[in-house]
Amino acid sequence: MVDNHNDPAANHAAPNPGVLIADHYNRAFGYTTRRPRGTRDWLITCTIGGEGRFRLNGRLFSCRSGDIAILKPGTPHDYEAAEGEGWEFVWAHFVPPPYWGRAVQLPEEENGLIFLALEDEALHRRILQAFERLILDARTWKGGEELAMNGLHEVFLLLSRKFAAREGPVLDERVEKVLQRMTESLQEPHSVASLAEEVHLSASRLAHLFKEHMGDSLMETLLQLRLRHAAKLLAFTRRPVSEIAESVGFASPFYFTKQFRTFYGCPPTRYRREQSL
Repeated sequence: MVDNHNDPAANHAAPNPGVLIADHYNRAFGYTTRRPRGTRDWLITCTIGGEGRFRLNGRLFSCRSGDIAILKPGTPHDYEAAEGEGWEFVWAHFVPPPYWGRAVQLPEEENGLIFLALEDEALHRRILQAFERLILDARTWKGGEELAMNGLHEVFLLLSRKFAAREGPVLDERVEKVLQRMTESLQEPHSVASLAEEVHLSASRLAHLFKEHMGDSLMETLLQLRLRHAAKLLAFTRRPVSEIAESVGFASPFYFTKQFRTFYGCPPTRYRREQSL
């Protein structure tokens, strides 16, 4: 029932995580996607017209104009265009940077599903405008993905302001600052001690606070940030692997290849080749 098997939003297989993909669809009845194991990234849809239907855990969620559905990684789901109406919507697959923090702490309607109704028409228009920009930016060859992520961040900030979750931990502002600092300067030789100094904490206190809020250690998170950005550069540029490794903070291309293989399951050259297929 999938009308385009090369289409990442329609394909039964999810796209590779870590790369933002977005588009605007208008699909007729028969457009169906089934993902019994979910995806390894996040998926957001915002309905413009018609009706889309999500199925999770035996429950049916109907999406009409102004409704937003956000699926977290690993959430089994099906979705389809409704019979007789079709479904017009914008969507994005993405991995939120850790420093987004509070912006993705939205109330879940079902385990793994955030479902929000935008009854405010002005808010709906603004979110659609942000999507229009980020979709155009995501299609550009060089530098567009970073702009697209900024547009998607705007969407989540708007949603957070309107629907902020009332429960759950709030990301400590010092942890948030450290995450943003690392994300914006991956090439620098960061250490727990140097980052702790920037937020006026001891190294041991920052390490404990970071682990408490993020689940992973500070240096593990930094490694993941570097590898995810390297994956984007491999997919969207022709820069040599050694140059990419250096640009994200790896002094040794051999160590970079080892860590990349461990994280993505294949060496950088194979990853780049598969992305170009």
